Amino acid sequence: MSLVSRSLATLLFAAAISGGAALSPLVPFGAGTAWPHGSGGGGGHGNGGAMGSAQSASANPNINVGHTGKGTGHQGKAASKGLKGSSASTLGALNAAHASPNALAHASPNSRVGKIAAYKNAVTALNTANANLAAAQAAFAATPSAANQTALTAAQGAQATAQANAAQALANAANKSISTSSVVGVDNLLGVNLSAPTTASDLAAQAAALQTKP
Repeated sequence: MSLVSRSLATLLFAAAISGGAALSPLVPFGAGTAWPHGSGGGGGHGNGGAMGSAQSASANPNINVGHTGKGTGHQGKAASKGLKGSSASTLGALNAAHASPNALAHASPNSRVGKIAAYKNAVTALNTANANLAAAQAAFAATPSAANQTALTAAQGAQATAQANAAQALANAANKSISTSSVVGVDNLLGVNLSAPTTASDLAAQAAALQTKP
C-alpha cells in the first residue's frame, strides 16, 4: 500500500473513532443503569423507611393505645369494685334491701328485712304527704282564704309526721351510722325516690339523730 493510501486509511479510522465517541455519552466510573437501586439508592430507601416510621410514630401518639386502654380498663374495673365494696360497707345491714318484693312484703316486722320494708312503706307515705303539702301550698297561694290556710297547716303537720316516721324507720333498720350516701344507697336498692321538700341529707340527719337516742 502506498504512503498516500495508508494516510487516507488512518484518517478514516480516526474519524470513525471520533464519531463513535461523540455518539456515546461518558458514564461516571462505577455507575450503571442499576445505580439508583445500588448502595446510594438503597441508603435512600432505608433512611426514608426509618424516617417514615419515626414520623408515623411521632404523628400517632396512640401507637400503644391498645395496651394503655387495657390497663385503664382494668383500673376502671378495680375502682368500680372498690366503690361497690365501699357502698356495701357503708350500708351495713341495709344491704338486706336487696331482698325481693315478695320477701319484703312477707317479712316479719322484727326481722331486718321487715324493718327495711317498714322504711320503704314510710317513704311511700312521706311522698304522699309531700304531694299533699305541695297541693295545699298551691291552693293557698291561689286563694289565701281561712279554709285554705287551715288545710295548709294540716298538710304541713302531716308532712312533718310522715318525715319523722320515715327517719325513725330508717334508724330502726340501720346498724351503722346513717349518712346521705347510705340513704341514697338503700333508696336505690328499694327503687324509691324522695320527693320535695324532703331531701336525702335532711332525712339522713334526722335518722342519725334518732340513732343516738336509747
